[in-house]
Amino acid sequence: MADSSRTSHEAIDQSGEAGQSPTVADEKATHGLSWSQTIRSGLLAGLGVQSSSNRERDFQQGSLMRFVAVGVGLTAAFVLSLLFLVKALVN
Repeated sequence: MADSSRTSHEAIDQSGEAGQSPTVADEKATHGLSWSQTIRSGLLAGLGVQSSSNRERDFQQGSLMRFVAVGVGLTAAFVLSLLFLVKALVN
């Protein structure tokens, strides 16, 4: 009997604890990136300093529409800031 109980405990250890709910990391992985993570990724990618692990995470978990929205927003903010800077320097 000791061998059969050891085997069942080993099976539980290998597959994770029985009856446990998914961890917070698992829930985030299934729900995708938050808006703040998407904006941070967009900023880092725009500066050219995005790590390969974050890039892979973005492609696996990110929403295309969120990245398009963030890209358009960041581009518009960049262009507007350049316009205001040029106007301030010219005047």
